[in-house]
Amino acid sequence: MGNVKDIYEHRKKCNCSRNYENALDLIEEAFGRGPNEYGMPVQKSSKKDDEAAFTAIHVMRYLYTKKSGKFGTLAERDMIFELISEAWSDFLERVEYVRLSTPGKISKFREYVIFFPTFTVPDSIETEESGVIYADFGSDLCACGSGLSYIQCCGRIKTIAEIENGIF
Repeated sequence: MGNVKDIYEHRKKCNCSRNYENALDLIEEAFGRGPNEYGMPVQKSSKKDDEAAFTAIHVMRYLYTKKSGKFGTLAERDMIFELISEAWSDFLERVEYVRLSTPGKISKFREYVIFFPTFTVPDSIETEESGVIYADFGSDLCACGSGLSYIQCCGRIKTIAEIENGIF
């Protein structure tokens, strides 16, 4: 068991989400060093954690506008990531967010508007990773019974690989 898909499949197969005692161990095993404050894999710095969350939020926002919910081509994916990267640079110049709490940062990330271009591309591209973890935020214990806080379990921000595979 080494990735989120394996963890999800294990929990689904054995129907043990309500009494799973080692959920944190499974998450740490999947992410290496464990999840960051956003429930995503830890990056090299907190600023990189913030950038990964910002990127994931805006990739998800873009993919929600697409009928297929996925990138149609690698060129489209590259263009959207470049656009989001430029938006992140602009965000850093315009918005003071560093001293905010995690929910405050997430709110600022979601308030920032990126105007994505509209164009027609093929419906999907092939990706290698897959896994299902539903997201929303909160500080109470997760309803699935894992014993983790909601933000570290079912409410974490999904990784780009999860978003690209249409797992919202």
